[in-house]
Amino acid sequence: DAQGIAWLRVAGIDAYAVSAAELDALAAKSVPIPRMPDTARACAAGHLQIIQAFLASDATHALILEDDAVIATDLGQALPDILKTFGAGILNISRQNPSGSVKRVIV
Repeated sequence: DAQGIAWLRVAGIDAYAVSAAELDALAAKSVPIPRMPDTARACAAGHLQIIQAFLASDATHALILEDDAVIATDLGQALPDILKTFGAGILNISRQNPSGSVKRVIV
């Protein structure tokens, strides 16, 4: 809000609170990675819901962040240059760390 960026929070999907049938409807075990544990399938299903919400909207761009993202104070000012530099498509900024280690990506 303070940076002049319209935003929408999409709640994640809790693998322990959703039924197996509901999870299967959101992220079938047969695709794309059948051996994903339910927790990973719930996470992927949540990401799919975010993409579906974006596609159903009138928005031309989306910035998707995890709930623990640290947002730089000048992100709102930097976004036009980022869009100009990278153009259309998907820019995925992520960092995967072993379980229990500290992770930090400043956007």
